[in-house]
Amino acid sequence: MMAADPARDEHIRQTAHYILSRSPYAEWRSFDVGELQGVLRWLRELVRWLNSFESSRPYLYYSIMAGLLLISLLLLVHVGYTIVQALTARPPADKRGLGATAAPEMIEDAAALAQAGHFLAAARQVQLAVIELLLRRRLVDLQRSDANRVLRGRLRTADLPEALRDEMTILVNRLERQWFRDRQEDATLYEAWRRLHLHVEMLREAE
Repeated sequence: MMAADPARDEHIRQTAHYILSRSPYAEWRSFDVGELQGVLRWLRELVRWLNSFESSRPYLYYSIMAGLLLISLLLLVHVGYTIVQALTARPPADKRGLGATAAPEMIEDAAALAQAGHFLAAARQVQLAVIELLLRRRLVDLQRSDANRVLRGRLRTADLPEALRDEMTILVNRLERQWFRDRQEDATLYEAWRRLHLHVEMLREAE
């Protein structure tokens, strides 16, 4: 069994830390236990205040309790209705022209990673965006979880220009070698994947 590469592990940790430090994940890091405790204290005071009416003003007490019960029932009905609608809704039709760029979030993330010097992770993101384009256009028969070995085999029969198939196969091999063996940041590899993505985009627009 091969020992883990400390340099590779450190690179993975740095990449994960960079991605998780971006703004989309900020709300999950800002949880404050003190705020929760404050809400619980406020709820206890509210219950104590309501209970004070049970003996002194019973009509007001039961009116408030009935109103709260009614609001709770309405909220439950609304939540149930929303869940049923979400489960029974049909997915939107895959119309031509929608989403000129496949998974634009991947391209944006790739640009941010490249700007921070994480060119391998950036190239990987662009590869995923290219695969997403090919899948949307049904140009390659592939599952998103398939290994690069399967991808190379499917590219041989893909409905793509021969030069584009060869270029993508070469880039898949380069990225696989850099990702799993060399672990060297390579800006030229990222730029090559960016150019390939643009070429696939141009094919999409030409149809």
